[in-house]
Amino acid sequence: MESTNRLTQCTPIRRGLVVPPDNLVAHPKWKGSDLMQSVTGSSNTQVVFVGDIGVSDFHPSCYSSVIYITENDIISNTDCKRRIAKLRNAFGFTEKHVLVDKTTLTEDKYISIQEIVVFDCDMNIFPVEGTQQAAEYLTQMVVQAMKTPGRNIYTFKCHELPCKDTDILAVVESFPRIGKTKAKMLLETFGSIEGIADASISALSKLIGRSGAQTLHAFLH
Repeated sequence: MESTNRLTQCTPIRRGLVVPPDNLVAHPKWKGSDLMQSVTGSSNTQVVFVGDIGVSDFHPSCYSSVIYITENDIISNTDCKRRIAKLRNAFGFTEKHVLVDKTTLTEDKYISIQEIVVFDCDMNIFPVEGTQQAAEYLTQMVVQAMKTPGRNIYTFKCHELPCKDTDILAVVESFPRIGKTKAKMLLETFGSIEGIADASISALSKLIGRSGAQTLHAFLH
C-alpha cells in the first residue's frame, strides 16, 4: 500500500486515459461525496472511479484534467500551490482546469489562487460556491466534450466569448503581457477592444493584476 501511495503522489497526471462519452472519470476520494451525488443526480453523466490518476481529481474527457480546491482545502492551508504546479507541469492533456471554492470564508485567499492559476500558470480557473455549482461545471464539461471532441472549448467562465472573431482575439493576444487566457478573459468581461480600452485600471486589475493593468492601460491610451 505504501508503494502505491508513493506512485500516486509522484505521478502528476495519468496519460493515455480513455474516457467514455457521457462519463466523468473521478479519483476514488470523491466516491460517495455530495459532489458526485450532485453530478449523477442532476444529469445523465456517469461517474467512473479510477485509482491512479495522480494529481487530477477529474477527467471530463481524454484530453482534459481538472482539480478541485475546496473551501476546506483553503481554510486548512492544504498545499494548493503544489497541486496547481503539478497540474501545470503535467503532459498529455491539452486542457487543464482548476475549480476553486469562492465563498465568504475564502474570498481573500481566492485572489492569490487566481493569480497563480491564470497569470503564472496560464490555466483556466472556475470560481464556484460549493459542490452544487462545481457539479454543474463538471457536467457541462462532459457535455461540451461530447459535442466538440479534441477542441479547447472552455473559457474563463465556461462561456463562449461574446465576440467570436478570431482576428479580434489575436489582436488582444498581441497586447503587451497579454496571452490567450488573459485575452479571452478581457473580451468576455468587456466585450470588445473598445470596451477594454474604456475600462479603468481598477477594473483591469481584477483580471490581469495591477502591474499588467497599468501596462495595458498605457498601451491603449
